[in-house]
Amino acid sequence: MAESKLKRLVDSPSTPLSVLGFIVAVLCGMVFGMSLEKGKVFLPTVIFSQMLFRQFVMLKMFLCAATSSLITLAFMSGVMPERFESTRRYLIDNDKGFISATVGALILGVGMTLAGSCPGNVIVQLGAGVTNAWIIVVGGLTASVVWGILDKPLVKPMEGRCKPPFRRETVDSYFYKPYWICAMGLAAMCAAVVAVCEYYVPWKDDLPPGVRLDKHSNTPLHPLARAWPPEVAGVLVGVLQWPVRYFFSDGLGSATSYCTITAVPLKAIFGVGKLSERYTDCADQSNWWQVVYLWIGATLGAFLSSYYSGVFNLQDGFHPAMCFFGGFCMLLGSRIAGGCTSGHGISGMAELSLTSLVAVPMMFAGAIATAFILEGANAAPV
Repeated sequence: MAESKLKRLVDSPSTPLSVLGFIVAVLCGMVFGMSLEKGKVFLPTVIFSQMLFRQFVMLKMFLCAATSSLITLAFMSGVMPERFESTRRYLIDNDKGFISATVGALILGVGMTLAGSCPGNVIVQLGAGVTNAWIIVVGGLTASVVWGILDKPLVKPMEGRCKPPFRRETVDSYFYKPYWICAMGLAAMCAAVVAVCEYYVPWKDDLPPGVRLDKHSNTPLHPLARAWPPEVAGVLVGVLQWPVRYFFSDGLGSATSYCTITAVPLKAIFGVGKLSERYTDCADQSNWWQVVYLWIGATLGAFLSSYYSGVFNLQDGFHPAMCFFGGFCMLLGSRIAGGCTSGHGISGMAELSLTSLVAVPMMFAGAIATAFILEGANAAPV
């Protein structure tokens, strides 16, 4: 009886965000924002240094978030199989294809290095007081409008001719194995990479300049600590898969929220005829949970975490031109690819989507290549 009452309060894809949904979205966003701030993966220099293999904070947190997501979904597939399968089917059906994912992920990677951020991370940067983060956001919002205009005539026709060159869409269906077996296998591989990185580069030795540990930092989840182990922060992000899928029938993501924000006024001005249908669909009521989760919850979580631990406005952002162009590239790339660092990298990998498993290395390939090119041209921002 209690469960059926709760389900009536839960948001479905066709209903507005309820009061309960709003609260859940804010709380999940606060956990996300606080985790990225405590893990210090939000700092622009950390992201750029990761691409040059000088720091491994980002890799540790990213792989731990993927590991935690895989384990969470493996458990969910056993105790809530119907919700797990319906959500998974919805997300996989939105795959845009192998070529689109490859091209979009490469562009996204270029933007990540130039901006020192990613679509979700930049909102955390706003909350934590990183200068010029707002310029990245403007670049991202601009790109979302450009995608809305170009998607219909240019991008969508390409997708129909470029489906993934796989017999099936997921790892488990490709190998004809149960989801949980494949998920736990991939989780073990990700965890092994993290263990090796931590062994050779302990997290306390890998902190960015300006972060000095305090007495609270010996307690991994202390809210006033200046930094947490990136592994702990990553696990918390991955666990968010459960409430997001249960309450919103969706996966963790960030880039769609930019389109939701810009599509509302442009849909009213231009109508749906001149804009991509997928772009105007972003203004649907079912997508507003992500706006609340990211732009309210994550901002608030990052601000409270950084302010009360004494590290607010810890670091400046990159040059304004790099920030704008980087924000533009990472949003445009994520829309072409059908997912961002969270959408493909955390949720897509957890779905065992073959398209996401192609997009993620392409994303980092674009970011790493850009970082080394800037380094070689003596134009590196760090």
